[in-house]
Amino acid sequence: MLYNNINSCFLYKNTKAEKLTMKNERVAVLDVRSFEVTFLIGTRGFNDGFVVCGHETEEYEGYSAQGFIDEEAFVSSARSVVDSVLKTYKGKLHKIYVGVPSPFIRLRTVGQNLPFSRRRKIAASDIETLFDCGLNTLSEQGRCIRHSAMYYAIGNTNKYLSEDELYGTPSSSLRGGLSYYFADESFCALVEKALAELPFAEIVFLPTSLAEALYLLPKRERNGYAVLLDVGYISSTISVVYGDGIVHEKSFTAGTASIICYLMQRFQLDPETAEKILATANIAAGDDSLDKPWTDDEGRSIPVQQINDVIEYGVDMICDQVNRFLNERYKDLDTVWANNTLWITGEGVEAIRGIGDHISRRLDRAVKRLGPDLAYHDEPSLSSRFALLAMALSDRKKKRFTLFGGKRS
Repeated sequence: MLYNNINSCFLYKNTKAEKLTMKNERVAVLDVRSFEVTFLIGTRGFNDGFVVCGHETEEYEGYSAQGFIDEEAFVSSARSVVDSVLKTYKGKLHKIYVGVPSPFIRLRTVGQNLPFSRRRKIAASDIETLFDCGLNTLSEQGRCIRHSAMYYAIGNTNKYLSEDELYGTPSSSLRGGLSYYFADESFCALVEKALAELPFAEIVFLPTSLAEALYLLPKRERNGYAVLLDVGYISSTISVVYGDGIVHEKSFTAGTASIICYLMQRFQLDPETAEKILATANIAAGDDSLDKPWTDDEGRSIPVQQINDVIEYGVDMICDQVNRFLNERYKDLDTVWANNTLWITGEGVEAIRGIGDHISRRLDRAVKRLGPDLAYHDEPSLSSRFALLAMALSDRKKKRFTLFGGKRS
């Protein structure tokens, strides 16, 4: 369960020890979307839920697939939301986790082999060495903020999707399909500028698309290829996921904002009116609704069929991007579409009513909507912020485990 009370985190009865433990395990997260930025402080609650102690969201000019539209506006908004929450937060935070959106991520993958001089049991240090060798093989310049594995393999046939399954397994070699995520230095510099005067000793960058894939997609779906479409406001991202890694991904400039622009151009509307029309439209509606015109307060009337035609055109542009991306990457589309499902999330899934049905018809695929698995807060628009919160808490848990004698870092 999510608690949206910025003044008090403990809305249920706890002992002093439980409260102190939860306070020590809180993390700070900055989620950067293509039209708004959100800062939140949270920890784990009951039943894999979250307890949010403070949060603030602010809209700004945003970014497209080519980068920020106004860099200084982003810096100002990022600083503003963090400062707003910290003013009322009673506690100390030395680290902040910042999500890096896909347009600012350079994804590289490599198949890496690590032979051993003799047969031995796989240890955590071997997996670390495998990733180090893969990074050296890439010879990539830039800031590698994270790595993950699509799969591991030992021998000729044994394949594993989790490193935990490997520990203690005898083998004379270790192989893996590895993914590396490099953050754009200009993005990192802007974040560091925004947070320069705030009390964080460390900034940890996380790839947002990977966080969403691991948090939203059930592990069983990632046993094979899974395709995730994040429909944003200005920019959207399509990702092909396998195991715990992203195989391919692409960001493109299309989403809620482009459809609003199409409505403005087609019917000579101001932005506010176009947004109202989109909010009331439903391109999955039955034939009866198409006979009823949309009417504003001044008596202006627009046929619903014409409105839906424009919105469907905008969604078709998104579908074309998905098709083009997959056709470029896969000669045999059955490879990636084996489970016949396209998973969709993001604020555009809420804003564009009926988008799932239309994409399903257009691509001839089953489409399933994804959001956080949280009571009352399962909206797709919240996916990225809770995915980043889950990844940050997971990283913190691993580090605490190491400090107390665990085998992973």
